[in-house]
Amino acid sequence: MSRNGRLAAMWRIDLMSFGLVALAVFLTSLTHGGDGTQPAPTAVSLMEEAHNGRVVWKDFPGFRAKIRAAADGNAVEGTVTVSSKGTISLELPSGEGFAWVETSLKSLVGHRLSDDGAITTVAFADDVTSHPLGRLLKSTDESDKSLWRVQGDLLTEVHRFNGKTRFVISVADVARNAEGKHLPKNFSVTTWDSVTGQIKTSRQVYNEWARVGHLDLPAKLLAATSKDDGSRRVEQLELSGHELLSTTANAAP
Repeated sequence: MSRNGRLAAMWRIDLMSFGLVALAVFLTSLTHGGDGTQPAPTAVSLMEEAHNGRVVWKDFPGFRAKIRAAADGNAVEGTVTVSSKGTISLELPSGEGFAWVETSLKSLVGHRLSDDGAITTVAFADDVTSHPLGRLLKSTDESDKSLWRVQGDLLTEVHRFNGKTRFVISVADVARNAEGKHLPKNFSVTTWDSVTGQIKTSRQVYNEWARVGHLDLPAKLLAATSKDDGSRRVEQLELSGHELLSTTANAAP
């Protein structure tokens, strides 16, 4: 090959290389910002990330455990059985004084079995990007006045408006399991009178969890509730000796 022929071949190779590089840059720009940065998250993508960050019980067989419940200086012990469908059976001394136990357990279990899709009817509620608890989202459903704050894979706040009252769940800290998913650890629930703006109740909740098999099960709940009438109530649940149920036990409703 002549010298001119070799130079022409080299030019063709260089042009092909340049074309491949340009194509790679173009394809990258489709999934990133024009300057090579990641595209800004949308309200929907933030909500989906927070939704997918939760611990959800998969292949849940149910469990039984010993339980100790204490409130206002009274304590009882017994057992609790939770079916694969989330049905709760308590063996505790009867009495209205401990009706709260089942209510608390239903909330704990219900949130871990809830596997509905993420809420997608959301938009940014403001342009503030530096809030300590993350971006504020609002519902685009006119019948829903809810607000949420999202930071990373976590819903840090939930705002609900219920006519005469409104409440805010504010997350201070979470527990992470072996897979890096999050569980409630320390959060508060504050309820206001919508007309007067006065706080009606303030409830501080602390949770602990126990790893049993592939599941993270409730081990402790401590809740202190203060009301505008000056009263204060502290409730505590402790679960121990967790045993996952067998397939036969799951046949029960």
